[in-house]
Amino acid sequence: MAMFNNRVLGRLFVALLLVSGFYSSSIGGEKGDHTKARYHVGFRILKAPRPGKEPLTIAIWYPTDKNPSSMKYFSVGREFAADVAKDAPPLKWPFPLIILSHGAGVSATSLAVYAEELASSGFVAAGPDHNDEFIASRSDRKVDAKVIDWLKWAHRGSKRVFQGDRQAMKYKHRPVEISATIDYLLKLNADPQSPFYQTMLPEKIGMMGVSFGAWTTLAVSGSIPWYHDKRIKAAIPIAGNPGKSRWGIGISKLKIPVMIVFGEEETMVLLDPNSPRKTAGMKQEYMLANPPKFLLGVKGAKHLNFGGAGTFNIKMGKSFSTREVRAKDPVTGVVNKYCVAFFRRYLMDDYTAEKILTHSDPRLFIFEAELGTKKSNEGS
Repeated sequence: MAMFNNRVLGRLFVALLLVSGFYSSSIGGEKGDHTKARYHVGFRILKAPRPGKEPLTIAIWYPTDKNPSSMKYFSVGREFAADVAKDAPPLKWPFPLIILSHGAGVSATSLAVYAEELASSGFVAAGPDHNDEFIASRSDRKVDAKVIDWLKWAHRGSKRVFQGDRQAMKYKHRPVEISATIDYLLKLNADPQSPFYQTMLPEKIGMMGVSFGAWTTLAVSGSIPWYHDKRIKAAIPIAGNPGKSRWGIGISKLKIPVMIVFGEEETMVLLDPNSPRKTAGMKQEYMLANPPKFLLGVKGAKHLNFGGAGTFNIKMGKSFSTREVRAKDPVTGVVNKYCVAFFRRYLMDDYTAEKILTHSDPRLFIFEAELGTKKSNEGS
């Protein structure tokens, strides 16, 4: 062993931990955890060609061996520092792919605090900028939109959806854009000339989305049959409104593992404190879902605590970084903890992650878990 220097021994130790499936239950929000990320995170903006339309903007995060560089994300009315190496080459190793779907009117980079955590934990995370009718931010550029205008629009749409107006927002484009994103990424994955050649596992694809992205996640994962993309093998809808299972539509149609996440202070209508709380509906959603299934209610969390990369968390101040949000924000921390464990279990077959998935966290006010049988764990 004398011929090995400390650097080589360190690499061997890390490799042994990865091979053995080592997983820390503190990942995703415990103090000091994010100063020792498993991988550095690379970030790029991709443009997927679309016949007769503008290219689809896709933000992608992935493991790299390059150190973070100076970069900022754009958000609604502000910017925040990223913990990524912009345009760095990805590691040449196939990783599971997580598709992200953002909330209405914002962009894929609004989910950066989750995407960075996933990439640092051994996943490729990517999502499109959905072409919603109101767009307050873009991943690749600033948009001249005021926060108050975005909030007013989101409130109106939320109220109309709650009242049963299915046409409150143009939504059919979203599932189409998700499938187009998967198509494009897998095309790059199969192209020897692409920097992403063989960096993703086509048979190991999960999806997560926030708010309107939660609806999109469920729709593409099987709750609405005509939007179903069978390449999705595990789903996490976050801060979505409970739906109604009828006419062959609903969460009961999902045949893959699902984790439902919502906030204790969330109401059925955005920014309306007199609107009913989501808790009862989320419990009903969980009851209708097929195992493996999980229900996480986050203490004290409001709807806007889940999106915008911490933008709407006053405690973070005017200037902040995604590293700070991941390390200090309790909502982001507990979501990352369970999301990483969920995808490790159902996309990496890491059974040690069940230690997290079967135990509640002090940051939760509701926690339910049903692992299911071996057959149900295999999905469809």
